[in-house]
Amino acid sequence: MYNYTAGATGLDAAMPPWVQDGGLDEWCKRLADPAIRARVAEEMRTPTDAWENLLLSAGSRRATSATWSCSIRRGSPTFEQPHQLAVGVQHVFVNGVQVLDDGEPTAARPGRVVRGPGWTGWNAQR
Repeated sequence: MYNYTAGATGLDAAMPPWVQDGGLDEWCKRLADPAIRARVAEEMRTPTDAWENLLLSAGSRRATSATWSCSIRRGSPTFEQPHQLAVGVQHVFVNGVQVLDDGEPTAARPGRVVRGPGWTGWNAQR
């Protein structure tokens, strides 16, 4: 998922609808409760026909996770400058390994590149 305008979806696409009821302010209030966060995390990993979970639709129960401040709601990347961290994102974990700590990148690179059927190699991309 991308935390800027060019992205196709956001974190809300992987969360159950009940936690988002009432809009962003209510969503943020709910997520401030550790018990609710634990329930949401469990529901995000559990297959269901009750709502469309794009995390599971992507084929994985393992995913990048991020924590952010609900008081900061706008990303800083733009089409002109896309390689910027989103404002408000404080911690990011990929495959259980922290890659962003208090807003600062770590040296960890636990992810892997996933290429689709259109990938033809580096030489063809140049």
